[in-house]
Amino acid sequence: MTPSPQVQNALGLDISIKNVGKVFGETTPNPFQALKPVSMDIQAGEFISIVGPSGCGKSTLMLMAAGLLARSEGDITIGSQPIVAPFTDIGIAFQDHLLLDFRTAMDNVLLQADIRHLDKKRMRERAQDLFLKLHLEKAMNKYPRQLSGGMRQRVSLIRTIVHEPSVLMMDEPFGALDALTRLQVRADLEALWLDTRPTVLFITHSVGGAVGLSDRIFVLRPEPR
Repeated sequence: MTPSPQVQNALGLDISIKNVGKVFGETTPNPFQALKPVSMDIQAGEFISIVGPSGCGKSTLMLMAAGLLARSEGDITIGSQPIVAPFTDIGIAFQDHLLLDFRTAMDNVLLQADIRHLDKKRMRERAQDLFLKLHLEKAMNKYPRQLSGGMRQRVSLIRTIVHEPSVLMMDEPFGALDALTRLQVRADLEALWLDTRPTVLFITHSVGGAVGLSDRIFVLRPEPR
């Protein structure tokens, strides 16, 4: 594939994945190759989707790129930093919104400030702006149980991006939503991304969703070969 032109004024960082593979149980009698070596170069500010059926290694690749799972071979670099430990300038979203039931929507978002020791006043102002942008101002002081599935996932998106990370990694963040809600949340994600253009690595089964969002799409085979 030919890389798309470098995005101007993007917040994101380049990502280089070179011959990265993963074998689980390498020292056991029955090792399992979850991902054969793959390579891809992602430019700063690009929105890249990785599609393929269950079991082809999409999520494994994302976790290795984030530094949350050790790779068996190959090299990963984000910006100028080799990934040998969890990468911190990142926002990660999963299919489950992972909101804490005992915290309001706003307090769930401000977990980023608590964990990262960021300026809480600035983070609250940024969060309020994002809630307004997604028309969720009435949800700020509600608890997750008081919100619809789509609203909970949008709160999760705000939490993912509130600290303005250079890289977003998302693993099927729309998978649990109905079709109409999925379209709305997808539009919200696009609007948030366009604000600062972080580099996005988006894992999905949905070819249609990938086409609607992505600069480029990488397709993994049904099984490692």
